[in-house]
Amino acid sequence: MLLLFVYYSANAQQFSAYQSITTNNGLPSNYVFAICEDSEGFMWAGTDKGLCRYNGFSWQVWDRDNGLPGNYINGLLPDKRNGLWLHISDKGLLHFDIRTGKVRLLALPGALISKVLETDKHGNLFVTVAKGVEILGIVIEPSGKLKQKTIFRLRLQLNTLIKANTTDETVYALSTTASDTPAVKSYTGDYKLKEIKVKNGPGFSEIYYASKDAVVTNNGIFLLKKDKMEEKYIPLFDGSNTYAFTRKVSNGYFITNIKTGYYFVDTIGNTSFVNNTNGTGSDYINQVYQANDNTIIFATLGGGLRLVKNNYKQTASTDNKIIHSIVKSKSNWLALAGNEILQFNQASTTLKSIATVDPSSLNIYVRNNDLIVGSLKGVHLYTLNKNSIASKNFIALNAGISSVIATKENEYIGGSFGTGLITFNANSILNRDFNFPIRIIEKLVPLSYGFATLSHEDGIILLDTISHSRVHLKQSTGLLSNSIFHVHEYNDTLYIGSKDGLNVFANGKVVAKFSFDKGFTGTKAIYAFHDHLKRLWIVSDQYLHLLQKNRLQAISSYPLLTGKDDLLTTALYDSASHTLATGSLSNISLVAIDNIYPDTTRSLPRLLHTYVDGKERADNDVISYSYKDLRFAFAPIASSPLATEKIYYRLSGNNWKELRDSLIISFLNLRPGKYQLEAKILNADGFESPVIKLTSFTVLKPFWQSLWFTLLAVLLTIISTLTLFRKIENIKRKKIEAKLYLQQSLQLERERISKDLHDHLGTNLVTMIAQVDSIETKLHHNALAEATITASHLSTHARQVMSVLRETIWAVQENEHDLQSFIIRIRTFLQRLYESTGISWQVTSTADNAIMLTPQQTLHLFRIIQEASQNILKHAKATEALYMFEQDGHLKITITDNGVGLSTISVDPSNGFSNMKQRINELNGTISFTSEKKGGTAIKVTLPI
Repeated sequence: MLLLFVYYSANAQQFSAYQSITTNNGLPSNYVFAICEDSEGFMWAGTDKGLCRYNGFSWQVWDRDNGLPGNYINGLLPDKRNGLWLHISDKGLLHFDIRTGKVRLLALPGALISKVLETDKHGNLFVTVAKGVEILGIVIEPSGKLKQKTIFRLRLQLNTLIKANTTDETVYALSTTASDTPAVKSYTGDYKLKEIKVKNGPGFSEIYYASKDAVVTNNGIFLLKKDKMEEKYIPLFDGSNTYAFTRKVSNGYFITNIKTGYYFVDTIGNTSFVNNTNGTGSDYINQVYQANDNTIIFATLGGGLRLVKNNYKQTASTDNKIIHSIVKSKSNWLALAGNEILQFNQASTTLKSIATVDPSSLNIYVRNNDLIVGSLKGVHLYTLNKNSIASKNFIALNAGISSVIATKENEYIGGSFGTGLITFNANSILNRDFNFPIRIIEKLVPLSYGFATLSHEDGIILLDTISHSRVHLKQSTGLLSNSIFHVHEYNDTLYIGSKDGLNVFANGKVVAKFSFDKGFTGTKAIYAFHDHLKRLWIVSDQYLHLLQKNRLQAISSYPLLTGKDDLLTTALYDSASHTLATGSLSNISLVAIDNIYPDTTRSLPRLLHTYVDGKERADNDVISYSYKDLRFAFAPIASSPLATEKIYYRLSGNNWKELRDSLIISFLNLRPGKYQLEAKILNADGFESPVIKLTSFTVLKPFWQSLWFTLLAVLLTIISTLTLFRKIENIKRKKIEAKLYLQQSLQLERERISKDLHDHLGTNLVTMIAQVDSIETKLHHNALAEATITASHLSTHARQVMSVLRETIWAVQENEHDLQSFIIRIRTFLQRLYESTGISWQVTSTADNAIMLTPQQTLHLFRIIQEASQNILKHAKATEALYMFEQDGHLKITITDNGVGLSTISVDPSNGFSNMKQRINELNGTISFTSEKKGGTAIKVTLPI
């Protein structure tokens, strides 16, 4: 049963068995109205700052700013379907969807009677309402449209009250006074109706809880006997009480009326009362909750949450005064806290200051009724009375006293801070050992054969007072450290507490060490002891350890500290009461060693949800390669923020990782393949669960890595390679063919030119020869004037022959020409052609002068223009000729004249037209011949460029 305490005195600090969760632990407010756990294991709290959930690492809050209609969450229950029933002050009853955050207001058919939220075994909300003269019991389903079902209707006579119990599905009707009989005028419904006549106790006006075993009213509790329905009445409140919350546990009932703490009534009627003076943190207790791990949790106004898991420890605050030393004196404990001597014991569970000593005091020692206080100034001797001390003497020492032990009767040995060992009695110093190897002694510990001197820098010296031998142990002789804090003797073996762990010394040597690799947790071992079951316990500055199978097990499930900033400074075990007293930077605790059982339970990790790209997946066997975010949500190990269990996870084949800061893990950019998500739990006491395969999944290969795509890609590569090869071969072949064709064309052109030159040039040469002969004859006959005219004709003829020859050579040379040089050559040709004909001509161009013409294009275009110009000169009877060069993706040449037109030409020029068509076809171009309406001819040539 829960430890309950009685207040001792007005100036005493009370011990408490409670652990607290407050704003220091991240709770948004210390004003908590209700708490619960949902179906997934998360703890929820309703506060004046909103609704909050502990997600395993921190508190997440919903309030008016993110969707709730109000911040004062007065009632809170899970619906077992991923939702919560809420009662929000001034807003009414609501349903809250955990996953979406959606809130829906409940509309009831009558005035609400229920003061406490209740649910049935299915998680449906149960309420009682008054509608006219009837009382209705209604259950509301959380799904759909919040469907309501009336499960009973009744009408009551005066002096009869009812209370429904959803656990046993019974409506209890009770008389309000001993003289009345419960009377129900009418009743219909699914729940059973049970009428109970109360014979004992005063009248009452309200019922807050009813079952077959007990009824809680506004002024007390009736314990009912199952057989005869006889009751035992226990008064708790005065008649003005208007509220009482009841929580039934296995051995009794927690009952609170909010304003004055709470009562615990066991099944036979024993009653205890607890309030703020006993450590609840507040008299205003709204709700008592029993968590799934049986931890009792109190929701308080001002004190946050108060937890009681086990009766292993009672703690009292020292108002941040450091505990330097603890000793046992008969039935009492004494502690030096700062410069105060505190007295306490298990019976009164109070911490009382009985004296103030020198501010430089560092240790205390008790023998019989003598209390010795060692300080930096010297030794203070007192007589110890029941609840006070009286000064006897003071021995000044410049070096100060760090520790004291008794030797002979009325003699003591003290360790000093600079002058080694000092022997003294109640009156004076008897001896100073200036030659002792350790000058600065931190602590003296008695042994069966002598004592040990401990140093924080020079190790430990074991002194045999019989043989006067000394053994000096330090790091160089096998210890973990030269900094020593305690030595414990058990069966000829010494357990030496040092920095970084425990050393075991037997048979003249260090036989074992327990450091971090053997389970030690903390920075130093400050105390060691064996209990009555012969178990070895180690106290570090952070945890209590138990030696199990050659390994220290840190018992984290039974914490000795009350906060993250606290550290243990000293400890002392009392074998008579099996109690360990510990002191820290701010607290004193009494620990019942027999109530500490290492937690060997191995909770198994659970996976709650799988999300792929933000959407929950029930079947996560196959995941597309194109996913962006893969998340897994774990169930919490424990709902309490004080739990210290850890979850480790890994993808098969990888290293273990600890789950930190969130219960959700995310995987990005996983390579294609098969994966298994595995997890294990390390509980608070270091016991590890089996490795659990939570899920397996496959990340698909992208389509370009699939077999069919690979085969297709290979096939397409082969086809493309063959196609490209063929295309290259075709290009090569076409280039060769084009080259051959060009060579053939040029050859033909050369032959044609040769023929033209032979015919034209030959004819002209014959004519020129004849003219030369004529000149010679005329000169012979002295016809000088006629010879001069003939010579002139000969000169003109020769120039024309030279011009034709140059143009022919330019046209057939195997060089590219730009359009500009081509047009210049055309102008030169036309200038010569039309020079003495009376035909006016003009060449215009809007095309890009940088267009390059191949030798083949140059030759054929020049011949086409030559042929067209000869036709104008010989057949058109024209007075004007226009040559236009244009560009629109193609090169366009238009030749027009104002002659008689094709239809009126007497000589057939079709042979010339045929030559022009043949030439343009070889260039993949087009040519057209048209006659204009007003007369004349238009030749249009289009050439791809």
